[in-house]
Amino acid sequence: MTGFGLMLLLLGTGAGGAPAGTTLQTTTPVSRELDGCLDHAVKELGMSARRAEKERRWTIGPQFLHPAIVPAGTLTVEMKPGERETLVQVTARWPGAAKEAPVQAELEDRMTAIASKLAQMCGIITPVVQCTLSNGGAAPAACKGR
Repeated sequence: MTGFGLMLLLLGTGAGGAPAGTTLQTTTPVSRELDGCLDHAVKELGMSARRAEKERRWTIGPQFLHPAIVPAGTLTVEMKPGERETLVQVTARWPGAAKEAPVQAELEDRMTAIASKLAQMCGIITPVVQCTLSNGGAAPAACKGR
């Protein structure tokens, strides 16, 4: 089966149930006292971000998740306020399986860097970033990294 045929097969298996594909997510907490700068920090990183109206959710431009490497991929940044902290959540989704090890490691590094830099710009010197990967609707597991 050709790569294109396999991609069509993978896309087709998502119809009707949980969408088939990969979700890569990084998260880091930022204290509520410091979270006021997060929205501005997204713009400062120069990610061609478009904000969802009246929400703390941004759709990021393709340069961080290039369509040549991750066709039909999406990348979002969302700020989820809690009682004492705001969770910065960076999420990439694409159809199909995780990428080959070197490409997947680079994607994980980029996602971790985005979450980390947003927190650093808001005063967290050494952010703690969690990275998870989920394939085909499976439960998220820790990223493998390099």
